[in-house]
Amino acid sequence: MSWYAKALDVLKRVALLACTGVLLAGISGCMGIPDQELTNYREAYIEAQKAGDLLYDDLAAAVVRAGGGPAASNCVRNNNTPTCFDPSVALNGGAPADIPAIRARRLALSAIETYNLAVVDVLEGKRGDALATRIDNLKGLVGDLLLLGSVTTGPLPALVAGNSAQLLGALVKRLDRFASQQQVRASLVDNAETVETLITLLIRDTKPMYNLYRTSQGKYAVELELSGGSRNKAALAAYARIASYHDQLTAYVQLLAQTRSSFAQLIESLNNSQVSTSDLRATIREAIEIRKAAENFWAEVRKAR
Repeated sequence: MSWYAKALDVLKRVALLACTGVLLAGISGCMGIPDQELTNYREAYIEAQKAGDLLYDDLAAAVVRAGGGPAASNCVRNNNTPTCFDPSVALNGGAPADIPAIRARRLALSAIETYNLAVVDVLEGKRGDALATRIDNLKGLVGDLLLLGSVTTGPLPALVAGNSAQLLGALVKRLDRFASQQQVRASLVDNAETVETLITLLIRDTKPMYNLYRTSQGKYAVELELSGGSRNKAALAAYARIASYHDQLTAYVQLLAQTRSSFAQLIESLNNSQVSTSDLRATIREAIEIRKAAENFWAEVRKAR
């Protein structure tokens, strides 16, 4: 039996035991999701954001190498002598700032993660300043995404337009009116469609992402090939990274799809005053599945590094 099957079997037993006392007392459902499962969800959503950020890092680097990055790209310290110095590069950890299109996609990932963490906060019973801070962060991310996500210039299409822009605009207005924990709970349930839409947009966006990476990385590989011949090891490695990026995107799409499925289950739990045994089992299964998808992604990353 694999670790995955063993984990699923053990956690199903945990779910059953967690509810047994409640059921024997004549109550139809459990009071809530175990803390460990909520912790698993929190960690999984953070991993999903890390995965996306890594792919956007690689995409941004490929764009810069192909000469399509921001003006400060020439000021980066790499194997060559920089032709300039830009303090914004120093403040950004030695890398040029993202082009708006990539920055918008990072914002979308952060908004998805923060929304999910807000759902977990409510399920954990958090309130007051801790919950208010999370909602304020979410409001800032969604507002910035609404502005940057609609940018149509650059090598990638606008991420936010039409219905998705309307959903984000409505969410910003709702976030301004959040007050009590009960209002937060109701609003997070009511606006769940916005997050599901964002995840779907990011999944669809992997197609232009790959096209841009293939074009930019391919241009860089050709330059290396011309400078060192067809057997140039650096050129061969540059070409190989294109196939590797394709594999990582495949695992990333599967991770995003699982994130969407797990989010739907989490919202179902948020919408119910009590969590039934079947709901708890489904929640635990989703937590395991999202962990499995994250591990598959990082396995692809390790192959490429």
